[in-house]
Formats: sequence, structure tokens, C-alpha cells
Amino acid sequence: MADFSIAHKRTQIFEGAYSNDPKDRGGETIYGIARKKNPNWSGWVLVDQYPKTPLGIKSMLNDADIKKRADNFYKTQYWDSMNLDKLIHQDIANEMYDSAVNLGVGRVSKWLQRSLNVANRNQIDYKDLVVDGIIGPGTLKIINDHRDPQAIWKALNVLQGHAYFVLAEEDKTQERFWLGWFKRVF
Repeated sequence: MADFSIAHKRTQIFEGAYSNDPKDRGGETIYGIARKKNPNWSGWVLVDQYPKTPLGIKSMLNDADIKKRADNFYKTQYWDSMNLDKLIHQDIANEMYDSAVNLGVGRVSKWLQRSLNVANRNQIDYKDLVVDGIIGPGTLKIINDHRDPQAIWKALNVLQGHAYFVLAEEDKTQERFWLGWFKRVF
């Protein structure tokens, strides 16, 4: 079965440690957790105890409790919510996890279901799934038994890349982040 620690380690390379870029729609961010999108995350209480100076930020990033809370947040919100520990394909779990962290669980779960639906050879291999964004037993069985999981992985990457393209195209202020986002694709 897929391993959270493998996926999380890969995603954290892209998410980084701490930033407070005024042009980032998420605002202040630590380990990729954006304050504007996750204002109730329990780690903000600890983050706010540190001064936003180079030494304060360095100390904050060495705080094991903040890191543990961030890791738990990611596992609960992005990994467990999509039942990724029940996938047998680590590369698909990695892709779904990374995309969900950046673009949302519901969207990415639907991408998997849509990809499976177009890959079933007009329902010869299996019936179409309801595209509801819930990765339950039916979706898990189909992906785990799929005859070409690599094609599904590629479809997920294409959809991720397209989403980044659209984000940058529709909001010119986000173009500055596009190259970084695109490093996550493939």
C-alpha cells in the first residue's frame, strides 16, 4: 500500500519552509500551510509566538511541535481524506497527494474518477464511476486493479499542469508562481 511519508517528503520539497509573500493569495505560509486558506490550523498559535525576524523564523522552523502539527494536518486533510493509504500505486498516491495540497482534494479526487472513466474503453473494462470526488471502495478497486496505472498517472499529471496553466492565464498576478508550480508536474 502507498506510504504517506514518501509522498509527503516529495511534496515538502515544493512547499518549502516559510514565506510571507504579499502577492501569494494564501498569505503567510509555513510548510505550505497558508494562513488565509487554513486560518484555524492549530499551528498558527505557535507560529505567532515567534518574531518575524530571520532569527525568529529560524527558531520557528526548528520547533518540533509546529512541524508535527503541520505533518498531522497534511496527513489528515490531504492523505487520509482521499484514502490514499489504500492505493497500491505509490506514484499515483504521490501525484494525487501533491496535486490536492496545491489544488484541493475535491478537484483531484474527481480527476482520478474522470481519468478512470475515459480509460475504461467505453465501459468494456468496468462501468463508469460516478464523479463525486469520493475515493471509496469502488474507485479504489478500479484503480488498484487497473490494466494501465501509468496512463492514469499521466492523465493526473496532465490535469495538474492544465490547472496551473489556467490559474496563471486567468490571474496575471499568479504568473510569477507558474514556473514553480510547473516543477511539480511529471
